[in-house]
Amino acid sequence: MAPEPELIEPIGVVTRQTTNIFAVKEPRLAEALRYIREHACDPCSVDDVLRHVAVSRRWLEGQFSRRFAHTPYDAIKMIRMERARELLRDPDQTLKAIAEKSGYHHVQNFVAAFRQATGETPAIHRARLRANAPSTISGRPN
Repeated sequence: MAPEPELIEPIGVVTRQTTNIFAVKEPRLAEALRYIREHACDPCSVDDVLRHVAVSRRWLEGQFSRRFAHTPYDAIKMIRMERARELLRDPDQTLKAIAEKSGYHHVQNFVAAFRQATGETPAIHRARLRANAPSTISGRPN
């Protein structure tokens, strides 16, 4: 008889850009969303989005508010935090590298933004991820 399968709790769900797409009929809004998804960590600002899409700030913020209940800047921050969470899973990534790859020029600004978004520092978040990771011996879960 085959052994009973062992159930392993997931560490977490990683939302990828391909699973975080909105169907938007308004072409300028769709283009703004695409630009934010692709450039949030460059870094980019709302002014960059406005230059790319050629709409007024009032129009863009109104569209975001009505359709998504947040601002374009909030969307940029969410994508940056999503990227930061992914990078924090890699123990070889330094905090400085994670900050830069997430669109922040200064580690202090990144830490403050991460704490505001998640309620914990990147170091605490990383330690929690490690503590929740299944331990392994010879590459096999215990």
